[in-house]
Amino acid sequence: MSLQINQLIGFGAGGVSFTPVTNTYNSGSGNDAIPVNSTQVVITVWSAGGGGGAVGVGGGGGGSGAYTRITKTILSSEWGNNLAYSVGNAGQGESGISASDATNGGSSSVTGTVGGGAISLNAVGGSGTNTATGGSAGTSSGGDTNTAGQAGTNGSGGGTSGKGGDAPNGGAGGAGGTGGGDGAAGTAPGGGGGGGSSTGSNGANGRITFAYT
Repeated sequence: MSLQINQLIGFGAGGVSFTPVTNTYNSGSGNDAIPVNSTQVVITVWSAGGGGGAVGVGGGGGGSGAYTRITKTILSSEWGNNLAYSVGNAGQGESGISASDATNGGSSSVTGTVGGGAISLNAVGGSGTNTATGGSAGTSSGGDTNTAGQAGTNGSGGGTSGKGGDAPNGGAGGAGGTGGGDGAAGTAPGGGGGGGSSTGSNGANGRITFAYT
């Protein structure tokens, strides 16, 4: 019988012990396999932030992504099973004054069977904005903890743009541009993009982590 070194660190009264491992995904989609000998998983999901606006007098900031988290006991019969994941892509900022092409942040999700039952975690991305009004926050469902994102702040008519929303337990929203300048991109995971006077900034990708013990 072969033993995997990264999974077995010794023998005890309950059998073998497991080396904790965390798998992190910052983009894309696929399957995460439940490791042999793991007994619990904590799954954390952030959706992506929306893009900031640009309206010449101060665009609004993009809304941030949302957050959801669940803790499940793993059954030995579930070792090797796949949990399907998809990470939301960053929303794009408005490309020019009143171009109206800012996009929403992408949604992130995890589905599968663990702990003897089906799970379905979903976090909706923050909204992009093409106006001086900040984008709305993303929402989430399916976890033990579900936390909505933060809306972007409004731009002003005096050339000060809105800040992107901060993602809960995640990335910061990008600062809004001042004095007619452009703002900053949101930081990962899930920060909303800052608004600008001539160009809106991008939000940030979501993130998904699987922490096995």
